[in-house]
Amino acid sequence: MTTSDFFPKRKLAVSTTMIIGFVMLCVYLFLFYPRDLISIIGKEPVIDSNVHLTVTNRNSILDDGSTAESYSENHAKEVLDYLKSYKYRRTNTSYRKLDNVEYFIIKIENNGEEVFRTAVRGDKYLSVIDKDGAWSLYKVSGNKFDIKVLKNFYESLRSTN
Repeated sequence: MTTSDFFPKRKLAVSTTMIIGFVMLCVYLFLFYPRDLISIIGKEPVIDSNVHLTVTNRNSILDDGSTAESYSENHAKEVLDYLKSYKYRRTNTSYRKLDNVEYFIIKIENNGEEVFRTAVRGDKYLSVIDKDGAWSLYKVSGNKFDIKVLKNFYESLRSTN
């Protein structure tokens, strides 16, 4: 056996390694590349004059929390625009890690049908029902949530109730 007999095998091994590396890169980019909210949930929620917005604030998973409601189309659009202003990437953070953080559950119903539901967990995480109908956990890409804006929004809803 000569050394030239080994070269075809070496070329095949290098080609196979490059293909595997390329596939892994594509999977990584698909899973972890920052995406906007609409691409995660699959479609823009329909919001019209028959909207019902519910925002629940909890200090931990065990806390019952308090709820604020609104039937204003503008309030629903405002909170949705707030969440759409961020980019998100999937994360494998354990929900257990997030049990003792303050969070806001946001639910939008239109004509009695739920069109959007999410939970903003702390200043970094978003649990949302994705386009496949499953709860998925995302982390804000880059900046953190401006929680003061969300708290002020929630308090303004409470004061109008």
